[in-house]
Amino acid sequence: MKLLLPFLFVLTISIPVKSAPIELFQFATFSHDQLALDYRILYPRNFTTDKEYPVVFFLHGAGERGSDNKKQLTHGANIFLNSKFRASHQVITIIPQVPKDDYWAAVKVDRTTRPLTLDFNQKLPKTHSMRALIQLVEQVKQKNYVDNDKLYVMGLSMGGMGVYEILTHLPTTFSSAIAICGAAPDFRLKKIRKNMPLWIFHGDKDEIVDYAYSESTAKHFNDNTEFKFTSYSGVYHNSWDNAFAEPKLLDWLLSY
Repeated sequence: MKLLLPFLFVLTISIPVKSAPIELFQFATFSHDQLALDYRILYPRNFTTDKEYPVVFFLHGAGERGSDNKKQLTHGANIFLNSKFRASHQVITIIPQVPKDDYWAAVKVDRTTRPLTLDFNQKLPKTHSMRALIQLVEQVKQKNYVDNDKLYVMGLSMGGMGVYEILTHLPTTFSSAIAICGAAPDFRLKKIRKNMPLWIFHGDKDEIVDYAYSESTAKHFNDNTEFKFTSYSGVYHNSWDNAFAEPKLLDWLLSY
């Protein structure tokens, strides 16, 4: 396991980065056997069905739930639209949206507490959105232009919880994964393959998702040399801003 502790002070001067328009993410809907999930899909430059491409599934947070098939692009979409990234990486990106009354992970959430109280009961069934996501992944794998040896998943907050869960249901599907300010119980971590390339991020002042969850995850994967934990000192729940600024974030993900 690698524990990464960034500097306490972050340079606040930002340099504008050219990005492609958000409209490049095309509207799409998955529907099969009473399961449905809206999503947006971004194809690489010069896309052709004659080649095989890696696919990244990005899982949004609870605040981006809805039925507009737009809000899920609020956080994270721009890192895939970055012109430098698109020029150097041929990748398909899929960002599905959870309906307002659903969740990625099977968990009961008490929002009256801070941090949130999360009840990961083993008896809880998979949510509608998780079942639909699993089927969407399986459908994507059937495309002749998808490289099934290069499938990836990443997510933030509720989406980070979803990352942990889908890794338990599809233990050999993804080559690597990223979970930002997520959470998972021990029984779920035990179902993730021991050598899973997994990079997690969390702010130690997170007031929404308890930082202790990531500390427990780090302890669980202590012997996994492909596991990385980046802890942000003094950072609250929006640690995705710091994670998305990591210069090697997507390079690491796609290196497996």
